[in-house]
Amino acid sequence: MVQKIKLSTIAETLGISTATVSLALRDSPLVASNTREKIKEQARALGYIYNRRAASLRTSRSGIIGVVVHDIMNPFYGEILKAIESEARSQPPHLHPFQPLRQCRKAAHLHRDAPAARR
Repeated sequence: MVQKIKLSTIAETLGISTATVSLALRDSPLVASNTREKIKEQARALGYIYNRRAASLRTSRSGIIGVVVHDIMNPFYGEILKAIESEARSQPPHLHPFQPLRQCRKAAHLHRDAPAARR
């Protein structure tokens, strides 16, 4: 079984605090740029992958908007979805339009494997 690399693992290898690692990986200006680069390099070397679900649990915010409509082909729903999507594109949340039952598996897969919002 592959061991998941945690922030604490990176912190221990570099002899710094977990908080510093967390801040550095989020490009915080509170961490000196040379320290940030060392931390990011160590994270890459260890194979660290940002876990969006863990962050969502910690912050109580997923950054995802879910909209369930009966028939996406209905022009009424289409116009509403276009307006929601337009607004969502200007904000951090992601919009995933799916029709119930037909795309439940696809929706679950997309949510589980959603890429990290930060880069």
